This record gives sequence, structure tokens and C-alpha cells, in this order.
Amino acid sequence: MTVLPVIPAGAEVRGLTLWEPWATLVATGQKRLETRSWDTSYRGWVAIHAAKHPADMQACSSWGVAHALTVACRSTGWATDALAARFREQAGKVLAVAELIGTADTHSPGGLLGLAWSTHMRRSLELELGDYSPGRYCWLFSNVHRLAAPVPAVGRQRLWRPQRHELAALRGLQR
Repeated sequence: MTVLPVIPAGAEVRGLTLWEPWATLVATGQKRLETRSWDTSYRGWVAIHAAKHPADMQACSSWGVAHALTVACRSTGWATDALAARFREQAGKVLAVAELIGTADTHSPGGLLGLAWSTHMRRSLELELGDYSPGRYCWLFSNVHRLAAPVPAVGRQRLWRPQRHELAALRGLQR
């Protein structure tokens, strides 16, 4: 994972707002599969945005999430005992960009989830980091690039289009 995004010139970018700790886990590459209650036909670059909603610190105490956060802290040099403060500092900011390469119903046999399971999930904690109950959708991210300096942005529900100045800031970090 690199710290600067590589968004091709002219590429469309959408935003996805996630509560913490999920935004950090996606931004650091510890969570490649995001589960949603809705599907999308969009494929392409997504700005991973940390919601202003207070972090779910109870979720952070579950074994799978705690382990993934420990690995994330090791890879970034963050102190594990300062995560709550980091979550507050990152609130309302884009933490990373990633490519959304596919989605599938969480219970579709042999679909995207089957591919993700065979290549990634068996060796990871992904099953503990999402809600894979029936009727939900699994989104597969690739090419995750954590930003060296998070970009302030106004998040929204569902996929959203970054405002012009937010997009310019994201693209400006590539230089």
C-alpha cells in the first residue's frame, strides 16, 4: 500500500462514508470487503471517508477488529492506545482512495464472494469485519492508497460525488 493515490486523469471518483473503525480498516488495507445493505453498479475509484459519527469503540474490542486494528497500527506507526483520539482527528476526512472492482450478494454461490473467499477471506479476518447476513452485498476493493494527509470532506449516505474542491485536493496529493 502506498501513501499517495494514483487516480488516473479524468477518472470518476465517488465517496463512501464509513463509521470508525471501519474507515481506518479499509484505508489501511486490513478490510478489503465492505458489506452494505444495498448494491451499486458503480465501478471505479472511491474516496474512503471517515464519518463524523463517534467511533464504535465497542466494536473495537471484539477480537477480530482489535487484531486488525493492531496490524493497522503496526503498519502505520500509530499507537494502539491512542486510537480513539486518532478516530476523532480523522472524523469528517477522506483517509484513502480505493478501486471498487465488484459487488455481489453475500450469499451468491460462485460469484464475487466465492472469488474473494478463495483468494482472500480464508487467510484473513474478513468474516469478522463485516455483516454477511442474507440480503446484504459485499463490495470488493483493490488498489487501496492511504493518504499521507487526510482531506476534509462533507460525507453523505450512499455513494456521493466529492465537491470540486475536495476532488482537487485529492488529485493534488498525487504530485
